[in-house]
Amino acid sequence: MKSIFKVLLCVCALSVLLVVVLMNFSSTVTAYKCPGTFALPEGPVAGDIYVHLEEYRPWVGLWSDTDGNMKIEVRKADQATFDYLSRVDDNGINLLIFKGQKAAGMFSRLSNILSINTTWGVFDGMCTKT
Repeated sequence: MKSIFKVLLCVCALSVLLVVVLMNFSSTVTAYKCPGTFALPEGPVAGDIYVHLEEYRPWVGLWSDTDGNMKIEVRKADQATFDYLSRVDDNGINLLIFKGQKAAGMFSRLSNILSINTTWGVFDGMCTKT
């Protein structure tokens, strides 16, 4: 009876350890600064976007239908807005960015170019890691 209890205790401890490891090491986070321009009706306006990109590890696909998420801070002149983009899909070369079910933009892994629709207008710029 003691032997069965020890085996069950070890199985439970290993299960808890596995869950903790999966939860703590299920994503990678990269921060970017993206200077560029906003396409506005009156013409292009310079501005910056700061990106916090969280990419999920492959095993997260067991319980999630997205490959990550993105938080952005949009800076234009002396104003800032913040947005959470709940879905990022990885198609190999590009990251397709969605806000809810609606496409919001794209991030190229080859050139680090971000093109995204923001509250200030469509932004295009080249990102560098910070």
